[in-house]
Amino acid sequence: MNFHAGYENTLHTLFFVCFCVGVGYVAVSVLFSKICERLDALRAVFKPSLMAAFLMVFGGVGLIAQHRTAVAIAAGIAVLAASAATYLLVRYLKT
Repeated sequence: MNFHAGYENTLHTLFFVCFCVGVGYVAVSVLFSKICERLDALRAVFKPSLMAAFLMVFGGVGLIAQHRTAVAIAAGIAVLAASAATYLLVRYLKT
């Protein structure tokens, strides 16, 4: 019996959804950037570019890693990669 098969499918879905939401959010943000200029106070609190970057990196790395490693390791790698990418964006690009 393979007890991890359900977790792999669930994790694959999570990674895929995070990746798609991140990409979709970036596309919507670019298309409606003029409208969002009026919401500077809200953007300063939530930093949408950082949220989108975290979701995209988490989903993309998770999709790749799950095919090469165990489920728990893939999730850990995805979280570490997404956290590192977000940190680098904050540190060096001042987003």
